[in-house]
Amino acid sequence: MNIEQLILIFSVLTIYSSFIKKIYKVKFSTPGKLNLGDVLSLFIITVISIILNNHFYYGALIIILTILWIDSLIMFCFGMKISLDNVKVFTQGVSTFKGEFKAVINLITRFHWMLAAYLFLISSLIYLDSGVNYFLIASIILLVFCLTKSKIKNIKSFLAWIVISILLMTLGKYVEESNVIYHALLIIFSLLSLDIIKFKRFLSLKSVFYGFLLGSSIKKGISTENNKHILDEILQSRMKESSTNKSEHFGKAKDFNVLLFTIESMSDEAFSDSPVARKITDSFTNRSEVQRFYSVSPNTNQSIMQLYTNEYGVNGTYNTLHELKKHGYDSLFISTQETKHFEMKTKLVDAGFDSIIDGEDLIDCTSSNDYRLLDNIDVISEKLKRGKAFIHVLNSQTHSRYSVENKDKFNRYKNTDDRGRYLNAVDEALDIVHTMLNKLKDDDVLKNTIVILTGDHGQSFGEEGYFTHSSATINQQVQIPLCIFNNDLPMTKADSANLLDLLPTVFDLLGVELDLNNKDGINFTNQERNYLLLYSETRGYNSPSNISVLRKGKKYYMDLLKYETRILDIDDGEISDYDLSKDEIRQIVFLAAEKHNILD
Repeated sequence: MNIEQLILIFSVLTIYSSFIKKIYKVKFSTPGKLNLGDVLSLFIITVISIILNNHFYYGALIIILTILWIDSLIMFCFGMKISLDNVKVFTQGVSTFKGEFKAVINLITRFHWMLAAYLFLISSLIYLDSGVNYFLIASIILLVFCLTKSKIKNIKSFLAWIVISILLMTLGKYVEESNVIYHALLIIFSLLSLDIIKFKRFLSLKSVFYGFLLGSSIKKGISTENNKHILDEILQSRMKESSTNKSEHFGKAKDFNVLLFTIESMSDEAFSDSPVARKITDSFTNRSEVQRFYSVSPNTNQSIMQLYTNEYGVNGTYNTLHELKKHGYDSLFISTQETKHFEMKTKLVDAGFDSIIDGEDLIDCTSSNDYRLLDNIDVISEKLKRGKAFIHVLNSQTHSRYSVENKDKFNRYKNTDDRGRYLNAVDEALDIVHTMLNKLKDDDVLKNTIVILTGDHGQSFGEEGYFTHSSATINQQVQIPLCIFNNDLPMTKADSANLLDLLPTVFDLLGVELDLNNKDGINFTNQERNYLLLYSETRGYNSPSNISVLRKGKKYYMDLLKYETRILDIDDGEISDYDLSKDEIRQIVFLAAEKHNILD
């Protein structure tokens, strides 16, 4: 390989990396310009190309840079990165992501230059490997397309680019290769010069390859007099230690049934927006006054773990249903989702459910989607009549990509818009719950039944650059509603609670004592915690990729994807006048994450 080829490959890699960083920047506050770390990484790759100048090297390079391109698109669409851990999770339920692929296709059809950037890379590397001049000309055409951020809108623009391509190919016959290389070098030198002049963070060593396939890691911060009191509270966890969930309300609903409705992906914001939610709360008095209710990790499987282990993370010990069974209760999980994905069924069996009915069992129902739950209302009613029943109902059509069956009735928002279709789907799901509750009321089985309505997590639509769920601790993903219905119950009050606390609180009413030693859940009617840990399901190298500690109206927030360390208020507003350094904030988050075993 000669010096001219080295110049070309360095130019190609630098230009391509620049485009990748611009894709990251579109939705995230990550730097969109090259830095010193990028230059060094690309230089090392270029040097390796001297040593390994063969087809296998270019094949490996294409694979690595293709993953980088896909990663940038997934970051753009969903706010999550490709990592070995995330790929492992993805493969457990790949069929549930079919609808999500449309978002990536839609992205490429909106921004043609993103696809052109990838084709520029492929064409350039083929030229470097084969020496066929037409691939070099194709690379120049694609580079011009990317730099101008063009789009093939119609037949006229298509024909225009055909003409431009023919002109460039014609000119290419009369331009010596050395001149092409000279201009490539000039372009890359100008690009780097602009970055050095304009970009204050050019000296950063975190390149576009930082955390490639492994993810970024969280490191310890520092402990000082400024954050010591917060760190001490984290070590203590609860304001008042209690070994069980017993309160003054213990046994007030002894031997009552429990009917738990979980609406997939329903945020508190979506619930508050829904007129159907108001129909439910007008018909059934809500006995829960929890100002802010959270899913500590915005993911369905995580919510199951939260409920039935009362512990953070995925390694907790299932205790709630096993204790309930000792008191003669029978448990049923019924869902329109297929529980074979993401090992959900295994988790439900381990949790202690006596019976599980899921989407595969409901395949022969005459109705479709969540209306299949109505086809099984008699099964639920019969169990409630027998007494001592614990029934957990989980729907599916509010999961992304959101499905609305009765579009004529549920059309407050445009069903062509993702967020609009989601809110319409929430309306429809709540309407199904409302119909079920009315039927059960007519069957006279709700008088001795505690009815709970909540979500497993929320859903985001671009806030802070995040979409769907599992990826962030912003309120749209972690804040969910909580309603507890039964007029014979005492009012349960709390400023803040979460899914870890739900069953310890409800079981107290049932007269079922839970051992809370070494558990993270509390009875929120008589206990308080010093802080709440929130974390994403998506992971970096050694931790969740997004972690927060919520304490006294402040959210100590870390985002490993965007390299952000911030303090937010209870509504996720930015707090700028704080006296903690980023290292001091990082130690607060690190200590809480370490204490609750969510670090690798």
